[in-house]
Amino acid sequence: MEKLRIQLFYIGTFLIILQKCPPVLETRYELFRKIIYGLFAFLLAISLPKIIKTKINKLMTIAYIFCFLQLILFLIMELFSLYINWEDLVEIAIPISLILLGAYFNFSEEELIKISLFFIVLTLVVSVWQIYFYQGNFYIQRSYTIPIKNSMGPFLIISNAILLYYLLFYNRDKYNNLLVTIIYSAFIIVGFYLSLVIRSRSSILAFLLYFTILLIKKRKNLQLSAILVLIIILISIPGFKFKDYIRKPLVDSFTLNYNPYDLESISAGRLSVLKDAILVIKEEPLFGLSKMRYGFVKTPHNYLINKIFRYGLLGALFFINIYLLFGVFILKQIIYKKPVMENIGVFLFVIPFIISFFEYTYPFGPGTANFMVFLMFSNAVKIKRPKEL
Repeated sequence: MEKLRIQLFYIGTFLIILQKCPPVLETRYELFRKIIYGLFAFLLAISLPKIIKTKINKLMTIAYIFCFLQLILFLIMELFSLYINWEDLVEIAIPISLILLGAYFNFSEEELIKISLFFIVLTLVVSVWQIYFYQGNFYIQRSYTIPIKNSMGPFLIISNAILLYYLLFYNRDKYNNLLVTIIYSAFIIVGFYLSLVIRSRSSILAFLLYFTILLIKKRKNLQLSAILVLIIILISIPGFKFKDYIRKPLVDSFTLNYNPYDLESISAGRLSVLKDAILVIKEEPLFGLSKMRYGFVKTPHNYLINKIFRYGLLGALFFINIYLLFGVFILKQIIYKKPVMENIGVFLFVIPFIISFFEYTYPFGPGTANFMVFLMFSNAVKIKRPKEL
């Protein structure tokens, strides 16, 4: 049974990436979405009898309590005819369940590396396929060409983040050789360039900040870290005469069709939407748009503001609590914990949290976009399996 569960995990990973292939994306995306959800629901169901006997840690216990309380709150709001979207609750239930499932499996370091490399190779292949299919070349375009750039971009960035962590912190006894370093570095360079072409700007920014955090944590090479951090800062400064083949692709990916000196332009018009959303919150602070029941053309692209805007401070109370619960946990962990393999998921979770400042479904959604982060994070949650297992 254990072997079957692991095989199903690999199949699920393969289907998550396959769903992003252009032929599937164009014709069978929703079908694959249902199949993927069904597969992981089946995995959870067949593991549930033993998962129930598993002692979960405080973080996950509180997260499940908050999730249940938000469910109760939604039911009460629905009784009073307030508008709610149940997908917002599912959006949190999926990652929490995946974390629990991954922790139950208790993958070894070797198994986690195998699954993550499987994910990374497939992600690179599908990214190349997508870019060539939708734009026919690998140059950074003025307009966005990839229809799911906000999920494909994070896939690439998370792949790069995993490889970077392995390079810096994984003690590869038998693998610790120049060839592996060159292969990983090449994958990171190619993956990062592809993410620039896709132009998922929030993901790229999250990766640069994640990169900076890892360099700071790599205390054995503080001088090298300082130099690399300085390089990252310099290439980000408009007008700095850096090598065009390093700086130009990064700048183009962020600003090619925007005015970098105009916040409204560089934010793609989202700044004004956030201001309008805040006005709605001021008008109806307790239940937000759910009570006002009138249309709002655009969506505020920030997780917390979006939830408060839609449901108010009271209606979104436990969404806010879950977000802050994970946010505080991750912040403490990256400050006080050593960057070892056990903690890779904590550092990876920095990426979707940074993205959540610029996108409204992150850090928990959309769907399986953060699948590999949740799997890695489960390794740091320290859920204990019962002795008979």
